[in-house]
Amino acid sequence: MLEDQAASPGTRIAILMNTSSSIPFFRFVRTSFTTTASQAVNDLGGLNPGVLDPTADIHFYDPIVAQSYPDPSYYDLIILSGGTADVRNPEPWVEKMLAYIRHLAESFPEKKMVGICWGHQAICAALGGTVIAMEEPELGIRACQLTEEGKSFFPFAAEKGTYRIHQFHKRQVDIPVPGFISLAENNQVFLSPSKNILTLQGHPEMNGDLASMIMDHAFTYIGSSDHRSLNIVKRSMQEEHDGVKIFRKILEWASGD
Repeated sequence: MLEDQAASPGTRIAILMNTSSSIPFFRFVRTSFTTTASQAVNDLGGLNPGVLDPTADIHFYDPIVAQSYPDPSYYDLIILSGGTADVRNPEPWVEKMLAYIRHLAESFPEKKMVGICWGHQAICAALGGTVIAMEEPELGIRACQLTEEGKSFFPFAAEKGTYRIHQFHKRQVDIPVPGFISLAENNQVFLSPSKNILTLQGHPEMNGDLASMIMDHAFTYIGSSDHRSLNIVKRSMQEEHDGVKIFRKILEWASGD
């Protein structure tokens, strides 16, 4: 079902939480979005203050249990969060999510949609690409090598040609959606031809504490019980990254700036 919201000022953002609310760190995942959005607006300066009120204009939806979905006509930006479900063998709620993605792309082509990690893979699967399993999970903060189009889209990273972002996944896009523009190597970031759908394999909203917390509960997901190796990865998760700058760019893009 679709949920309605009363009117509020600024850029209206809906976040579909593709992680079960029963997991111990669920509320910290939610908070990571509002905190990063607030930092993107307030810490870096220069962004139109009318673009976002982080507390009033971000609404969360549960597509797993409640199966609630945002009304696309109300929101300026719809974000699909990370998750652990396999889009290649989808559960019923995932099938519904893939149908919702197709509905957005076909019936609301002007709507800005962002897929993060699982959301990146779900958009790919829904719109004609393919996802495969990785031999080893990709964890920790990694440098993402940008294409020329990516350098133009992310000007803060144009000089270096890379940005640093949290990675936490064991599947990846193999064949992208036909026509999508590659903004980074290794199928890490895509932009639709309409410029209204953006997908990122990495997590711009994630911070080191949250990443470490997820690691503590993710042995079955990442397929490793080597505590020494995992502790090395956890320490690397505290390194500097560009998540706030990336999220700032997402907000600018969503507002048309």
